[in-house]
Amino acid sequence: MTVYPSADHADFWASYKEARKAALDQESNRTPLLIADCFKVIDDLQRICHHGCQLDAHDIGSIQAKLIILRINLNVHFGTDTPQLDQP
Repeated sequence: MTVYPSADHADFWASYKEARKAALDQESNRTPLLIADCFKVIDDLQRICHHGCQLDAHDIGSIQAKLIILRINLNVHFGTDTPQLDQP
């Protein structure tokens, strides 16, 4: 058990711990949404690229955009910063 020098110290640390817990809870709730978004992008890619499909410029642009979103989400999830292709 921690003994604090005053009630003010105890209140400060109690509110700090509550704020930290709330921040961690918020962070843990964000990750499943990010992963769900990655799977949604993959589903969209599979719909566009079905077997024997003919891709037009719009489809190719859509695929490129979805791949960028997928890379960003994975970078955020894993805390990395991988560069896009053909980017310095």
